[in-house]
Amino acid sequence: MCRRHARHRFHSRDERKVPRPNRSRRGFCSNLLLWGLGLGALLLATHGCIGDGPRQWIEDTEDHNLPTVGTRLVSLKTTNGHIQVRPANQGAEIIEIHAIVRAGGRDQNDAARCRDAIEIAMPVSGHDDSTQEITWAWREPKQPSWSADVSFEVAMPVELDVAAETDNGRIDVVGVLGDCQVKSDNGAIRVVAAQDRLSAETTNGEVIVESPAEDVNIRSTNGAVRATLTNGQNVGGTISTTNGSVAVKLAKTAATTLECRTVHGSVKNSLPLTEREKKTSRSAGKNRSHLKGQLAGGGATLDVQTTNGNIDLQPYTPRDAHDD
Repeated sequence: MCRRHARHRFHSRDERKVPRPNRSRRGFCSNLLLWGLGLGALLLATHGCIGDGPRQWIEDTEDHNLPTVGTRLVSLKTTNGHIQVRPANQGAEIIEIHAIVRAGGRDQNDAARCRDAIEIAMPVSGHDDSTQEITWAWREPKQPSWSADVSFEVAMPVELDVAAETDNGRIDVVGVLGDCQVKSDNGAIRVVAAQDRLSAETTNGEVIVESPAEDVNIRSTNGAVRATLTNGQNVGGTISTTNGSVAVKLAKTAATTLECRTVHGSVKNSLPLTEREKKTSRSAGKNRSHLKGQLAGGGATLDVQTTNGNIDLQPYTPRDAHDD
């Protein structure tokens, strides 16, 4: 079932003898200039103004409902656009999809042609068709003047696993209990979900996580990381960034071995660690800090690191939970 709603937005002279120029060089330069002008004219004739993006954008939405019989994983993917995942109503056995499509072109008609060429694709794949994919594709070859931003807002049963990926856009996943794997190249990430395994990665953006997951992989390159790990029994994995601070909250009862390192920064700890080792050193303009210790007797290693930034370890209490 599909519903589509359109919203269009029209949105001192030197008296010394001057050497005579070399004729062969002058001829070469003239030919080179003519060749360049000819190439430029050809590009303008075929593609319009060089570097021109879409001048007209229109926005449209589509709604789809998909059954969940046999589905174990919902996989969402887009290039330019955000992804949001929320739990469906209790007892609902459908995946509700709200797609927000922005199509751009030279003018209104070209933007409309671009929109007509965008298709929301929902194939099933994987073993026993257990993966429900949600993505988009071009129905016909993309024209040079076209551009598209497609975002997905999805409500799904809480027990399903989710994978979400975008090149440019934020990802926000809340309330899902299944395994969670999210990735953005340019965009912030928030995950308040996942009971067992969680992976959240971005290149440029902040990562905020609150999860009872036992196995975590939380990474940014340029951005701070804030992780509240509520599992009171076992926690392990990696939490890291290159440029940014890292703040981690852990239950005091979570059995884990912490290994924390920063190159330019400090490590602050408020957890009751045993078998504790702490080292600091300064050399060649670097202020290195390293802390290792066991929480609740130790367990799987939780590796926490940054290159440029501080690390802050704090105990978790239920009142620390993020608001939805």
